[in-house]
Amino acid sequence: MHFLMNVSSKSDLGPLGFIKMLTFIHDAIQNEQKEFMQKIFKNCMKLLCSMMRDNQLLSIQEWPLNCGGGTETTQNLIITILKIFNIPFNQQIYDREVDEISAGLAKADIIYLTLNALKYLSTESIPIGITLISRLVFSAESSKQFAQQFVQGNGLGIINKYALLNHNNSPILIVDTLSLISQLARISKDFYENIHNSNIYDELKNLIVHQDASIRAKVCNLIGNLCRHTGFFYEKLLKFGLISAAIECCRDPDRNTRKFACFAVGNAGFHNDVLYEHLKPCVPLLVELLRDQEEKTRANAAGALGNFVRNSNALCRDLIKHGALKQLLDVVAYDKGPSQSPRRIALFSIGNLCVYKECRKEFEQMMIRSIIEPFTQTATTNDPQVVKYAARIIQKLNMDNQQQ
Repeated sequence: MHFLMNVSSKSDLGPLGFIKMLTFIHDAIQNEQKEFMQKIFKNCMKLLCSMMRDNQLLSIQEWPLNCGGGTETTQNLIITILKIFNIPFNQQIYDREVDEISAGLAKADIIYLTLNALKYLSTESIPIGITLISRLVFSAESSKQFAQQFVQGNGLGIINKYALLNHNNSPILIVDTLSLISQLARISKDFYENIHNSNIYDELKNLIVHQDASIRAKVCNLIGNLCRHTGFFYEKLLKFGLISAAIECCRDPDRNTRKFACFAVGNAGFHNDVLYEHLKPCVPLLVELLRDQEEKTRANAAGALGNFVRNSNALCRDLIKHGALKQLLDVVAYDKGPSQSPRRIALFSIGNLCVYKECRKEFEQMMIRSIIEPFTQTATTNDPQVVKYAARIIQKLNMDNQQQ
């Protein structure tokens, strides 16, 4: 242990000896030696990161083969270090240490180092680097900092360079890459232009019909996040057939794909009504999904229908025609939860519909007040948002009485 804690660039240790030491460190941390891990990351993180710099890697690459150097040794060194850095993000026992480790890795420019190190790896070994970057961009404390480092380090260009979204790649690599781009889109609209310039639309069009359901779900989630902050991507997604593809995913046999497809089409109608006409075929599918077994899917479907009338009444007749108003009321009256989320979102969407006289008229014929009014009382529900949204509906319904 004393030797490990005092290893430095001046230590008399050859490449193969260093890799054996790294393998020992990896195995100890992998076997949940928490105290050991804490000491390694505290004392050796800077050294491990420095070993991934070009000057070190080139030296090992040029080291005589008969003395343990060369291309394969360089690759093994990088892979072992990346595996060590990945462990805390993959094992629950290290959850409390993740933020501190992330902060240390951010200071050491690990994103830049990893992106640069990919050129030393074989195609089969690249996923280990992408997995680490994906985990870091998802880390709570430093996610935006890592995301900025990834974009500034030409990470999106590297995705194209190594064809990481090629449909023939391993599902794990594709999912990690999609998750990474999706998180960029989720974090900030500032990354939208960079994502657009990476021109991954054709790859997404292929992946949204991939035989692996986890990939289809991730593409839908990405589309939803591309539409999260602004309507920047609306017409671009339409042009490449990704809006119609997301609509089709609302009838996917996979529950996660349906859930994220609802999220995608809902956000596609949030910022303006540019896509309303193209979203029309989705209305009957969303009405059906209000009865889905998955609670989050019911909530997403309810939210999407509310977004479809958020910016204009262009789709009101379609929502009436396909029974959306009645089904939203049924969610309010009968949804079994377990949480209040579907009911809460259905109430908000009904409030959006009640902006329009034609919808208010339909609702009144359905005796909407008898269903909604009990939820304006805290005795019926302990959810303050349910009470608030129910009261909002009654207020809008009363607009016609005030105008008479």
